[in-house]
Amino acid sequence: GFNIRRFNGKCIVKPQKEKVKEKLNQIKIWLKKHPNAKPEAVIDVLNPILRGWGNYYKHGVSKKTFADFDYKLVKKLIKWSKRRHPNKGMKWVIPKYFGRIKGNKWVFKADTKNRQGEDTTKFILRLATIPIIRHVKVKSDASPDDPQLREYWEKRKTKIGKNHYAKGSKLYRIAELQNWKCPVCKQHLFNQELIETHHKQEVAYGGSDEEYNLVHVHQKCHRQIHGKRAKSKIA
Repeated sequence: GFNIRRFNGKCIVKPQKEKVKEKLNQIKIWLKKHPNAKPEAVIDVLNPILRGWGNYYKHGVSKKTFADFDYKLVKKLIKWSKRRHPNKGMKWVIPKYFGRIKGNKWVFKADTKNRQGEDTTKFILRLATIPIIRHVKVKSDASPDDPQLREYWEKRKTKIGKNHYAKGSKLYRIAELQNWKCPVCKQHLFNQELIETHHKQEVAYGGSDEEYNLVHVHQKCHRQIHGKRAKSKIA
């Protein structure tokens, strides 16, 4: 998935053009198959795809590729939006579906409600906003099984975590408050297990999406929490 070449004496690693075209084509096919989907549904489907794809390539020289990808994606979303309103002009369509966020123009948006019924606005992820993080190789003699290197591995995992969440974001602050540990198993959050965000008080019983009600846990630990809840309800 990478194009590796030497430019002016430097080894430059970029996303492969074929993979970029393939991802854009996948999105194009999905949009064609779902012409009547709600804008917020389009954002909910595409954002995880874009975030995963962007995080995969964020360790390479990808900034220009991300910007080009965003430009082409906007064109596809404009076509999708116009197709929904064949009798409306572009002056009506653009303000309805696109807005500005954090200085970025032409961001696909949707006015909707959150799980508490409050008004909110969702935005499509711009790949160009994903920071480029250079990969740092593990020390040649560093073994995860060496107890003397426990601090080294803890710091490395925490650094990965800090690059995983946008700095200053709600998810970043939650992980920081937990000291980057899973409160169930007490292990580091970023130990290569899947991570999920758990509501301490269930949404069905009035729990909110605010920081005080959220905690990051490993997927298996999350299942354990809900398993205990289910048993207590039956009892």
